[in-house]
Amino acid sequence: MKKIALFDPSLRSRSGDPSTNLGDLIIYESVDKCLNRIFQQPDILRISSHCIPDSESLSKASRSDLVFFGGTNALSSDLRKYHQWKLSVPSRLTWPFMFPVTNVILLGVGWWQYQNAPTSYTRAFYKRILTHKYLHSVRDGYTELKLKQLGFENVVNTGCPTMWELDGLNVSARSGAPENCLFTLTDYNREPEIDDKIIGAIVEGYKGKIFFFPQGTLDLEYIASLGVYQKHCARITIINRSFEDYVATLVENDVDYIGTRLHAGIKALQLKKNALILSVDNRAIEISNDTGLPVVPRNEVEKIFLWIGGQIMFGNIRIPVKRIERWKKQFS
Repeated sequence: MKKIALFDPSLRSRSGDPSTNLGDLIIYESVDKCLNRIFQQPDILRISSHCIPDSESLSKASRSDLVFFGGTNALSSDLRKYHQWKLSVPSRLTWPFMFPVTNVILLGVGWWQYQNAPTSYTRAFYKRILTHKYLHSVRDGYTELKLKQLGFENVVNTGCPTMWELDGLNVSARSGAPENCLFTLTDYNREPEIDDKIIGAIVEGYKGKIFFFPQGTLDLEYIASLGVYQKHCARITIINRSFEDYVATLVENDVDYIGTRLHAGIKALQLKKNALILSVDNRAIEISNDTGLPVVPRNEVEKIFLWIGGQIMFGNIRIPVKRIERWKKQFS
């Protein structure tokens, strides 16, 4: 039995508290399923990627046979400005060369936004800690390109693990046309005028129940500030901010999903719900370009009306099954 470690974005702290970004929990669910199917062993060492690991965790990871980083948009071109993967101390230039783990394998990881070429510090960091032996799995073509620009030819675009079981799913148009809707917004990327229009489109398009899922820590504060919400708040039910309550609402109600939260939308698709994801950055756009994920830009509100009305806008989801199998088989 191999010793396996996982740098895990779904853990917020060293004590195992869950991430405040519930999208990380959705990603981890698929990452955990993937690793367990490959290795058929439950005792994987999980290390939070949201805080710098303690010496004991690093020591165990350095002695592991395989070390993975599981999902999310953790990579960037400048670790001094954006370091979601908390392995670096930006003020210490020598840090990449002191880090004891040098064989990390990426599993469905993405790049944070469209950026310039990586800095020299960032290059040194990634070349130090990312494996040159195994294939890396990345979730879109942009991330694949960025890593190849760093000199990593051992990289394959597998798409996000949350979508690996969606191959061939027909998302051309809404099916069943539910009268209920579950929607999300994004607290850290606010466009009040546009988001007001989105809520207006949902209120007009759905005559039944309307649910709002506050995935982010400030989503409730944000929606409460919007004029259209204040006007129609009596029609909108706020779901408790938990992964379990989100899933339960999807399972127990005949709803469509519309929203800016990428993985909340993918979870809805996993549960066979109609979903329209509204892009606010490069992540949803790039994944959609590769896979046919049903995505439209948030500011194109007229397309939301068309989708609600049943217009065919997409096709079947395309998952790179052969590339995924190639990545998995290297561990056989």
